[in-house]
Amino acid sequence: MSKISSNSNEIAVGVLITRRALRRLQKQRPPLNIIKLYQASEISNTKLYMFTLRKIHFNRNIIYGTYFNRSTKRWEERPFSFPDVLYRRSSIPNQIIQEKFKQKGVKFLNSPKGFNNWKVSQLLLKNKELSSHIPLTKKCQSINDVTQMFKRTNTVYLKSYIGGRGKKVMRIIKLPQKGYHCSYYNNQLVEYRAKTFEAFQKTIRSFYRKRFIMQEGIDLLTIDGYLVDMRAEIQRNGRGEIEVTAIAVRRGKKNSPITTHSKSYTFNSFYKNFLNYTDEQVNMFKNEVTQFLTKIYEQVEKGYGRCGEMGIDFAVDKNKKLWFIECNSRSAKVSLHKAFDNVTINRSFLNLLEYAKFIANEKNARKYVRTSITIK
Repeated sequence: MSKISSNSNEIAVGVLITRRALRRLQKQRPPLNIIKLYQASEISNTKLYMFTLRKIHFNRNIIYGTYFNRSTKRWEERPFSFPDVLYRRSSIPNQIIQEKFKQKGVKFLNSPKGFNNWKVSQLLLKNKELSSHIPLTKKCQSINDVTQMFKRTNTVYLKSYIGGRGKKVMRIIKLPQKGYHCSYYNNQLVEYRAKTFEAFQKTIRSFYRKRFIMQEGIDLLTIDGYLVDMRAEIQRNGRGEIEVTAIAVRRGKKNSPITTHSKSYTFNSFYKNFLNYTDEQVNMFKNEVTQFLTKIYEQVEKGYGRCGEMGIDFAVDKNKKLWFIECNSRSAKVSLHKAFDNVTINRSFLNLLEYAKFIANEKNARKYVRTSITIK
């Protein structure tokens, strides 16, 4: 059995990826995020290999991993020992597999499971400093619940419990001239109108199938009628500290309920060029945003344990009040690549691996104290 590391000072990071990503590696066409992660591993003196769930053999204590062979300059597969740290870029289907990794002494770089939108909203509501920044959120037990929500707002967002990249997000607007407008993103923007809310019932049921939540729409900032929100890329660094690496501002498409598939700008350039902020105003607002994001990060960790990275979506309303939208346990970094330079992008990947080294060597470091919060 091959060891991934010949240097006792090097730690091994195994990256759980999708089968699609693995096929690209086998065809020598690695995704950009894997290229960036490999480049960061060279700088951080970290050994790296990729694998899917099917490549794990718990009983034999090996994983068939795909790594970059410097000699052949190709991505190749071979058996490896279990890594020191696991970076989850694909879903782990159940608690049993998570526990098996823990039994092998493997530490998790990011959360071993995806964030639940309902659980996260309830976690944040427990924090007095954050509770006023969370839109009214309720479980949706029946279509009638949505009807009741329209009695207090003209815009309702429907979301699945587990989501990401704008999937399973639907916006329904009660129009002033009677009728409703519905929009969602399914590979492309889908939108239509109806005279009554009941006309959407079949669409809602087929769209979600399982449980979903509903949120009161916020009168968010728009530019020329286009919705604007922000995506923050946040990691813990090599000292275990929370670092807001980048904040991208996203301008959505017309009538789209989300900004995921959109134009992206750096925080500084957007507020200077679109809203005419001075340097001083930008810095003051960025400090406010950074504190807001850090509080969210720490509060989410109270329910999910320590996280090496988090993508947080948030926005401001027309009164400049900050609002939390959702967070992700494994960011695709799409807006980061669109808006920022290589120095910032590379920093986000290097932080991940430096933090992996930090937790791998944590026996000699200050132990992290976790405050547990249970959400039902």
